[in-house]
Amino acid sequence: VANILRQQGDEPGAKEPFRRMVFNGFIRNTDDHLRNHAFLYSRQDKLWSMSPAYDVNPSISRAGVGEEFDLSINVGLHGRAATLENLLSAASDFGVEARDAECVVRKIADVITSWVDYFRESGVDKRTISLFADTFDSGLRKFEIEDALPNEEALAAEGNGYADGRERRDVSSTTPP
Repeated sequence: VANILRQQGDEPGAKEPFRRMVFNGFIRNTDDHLRNHAFLYSRQDKLWSMSPAYDVNPSISRAGVGEEFDLSINVGLHGRAATLENLLSAASDFGVEARDAECVVRKIADVITSWVDYFRESGVDKRTISLFADTFDSGLRKFEIEDALPNEEALAAEGNGYADGRERRDVSSTTPP
């Protein structure tokens, strides 16, 4: 996808698939496939660009269920492995320098930490928010970004934060799997 954008003259846009790939890793989107990436043509600019993201589906994670996952598309030197190391190994393929790739990861982590707010603003009910708590938190843990995890206050209004009634645990001192 990045190569097609580059060939069509959209060098800055060639970095967008990297951002989307990192986002998919964070949210556990195991249904990302090539048909979920489309192009739009601007007659004015005579340029192809990526369409807005669509069909982005986080996979539900609960203790003992769906804890490990791979992405649908090979994303780096280790194939489909949804690891930070693997995602960063492909950065240069998208025209993203290592320093910038780490910045992209941090920015996406910062956005993910506000997932509860985005869900609330979009009218998502408390039960669904609770259902996704492990999913988004586990993405931050998996990529070793514990300091970016939402604090306890962010989920306080949702009860304990988990649909199955388990108590939230402090993940800041937990070693990622």
